[in-house]
Amino acid sequence: MYDKKHWDNSRGRGYLLNFELIDSYGSSIQATMFKDTVDKFESILEQGCVYTFSNGQVKLANLRYTSVKNDYGLVFDIHSKIDKVADDESIQSVSYNFKNMNELLFVHGTMTVDFIGVVHFCGPIKEK
Repeated sequence: MYDKKHWDNSRGRGYLLNFELIDSYGSSIQATMFKDTVDKFESILEQGCVYTFSNGQVKLANLRYTSVKNDYGLVFDIHSKIDKVADDESIQSVSYNFKNMNELLFVHGTMTVDFIGVVHFCGPIKEK
């Protein structure tokens, strides 16, 4: 997952890049970088490739701004190091955390969940 956002407000202009990292255990964490760091690393990051990351910061995740299921996030800056390495077959390309329909009744707020369904019928759109 790759998400570049721009902002322009009273404190200034800028942009950030959020992306999801998955390890060989299937654990996910959101990584974030800002402005100059995005310019430095955006061109080398490719979805589905394997990298080593160093000199980042571990921070508590702001759960309002992430759909990644982790209490922590990583922030990389201009001094971080990111190197592409050989493919590792033990790393999945996607990690899911599926919920049953009855569990959706207990989801509060704007939580993101994974859900699979089968459409049995599709009819015309109706307004209430």
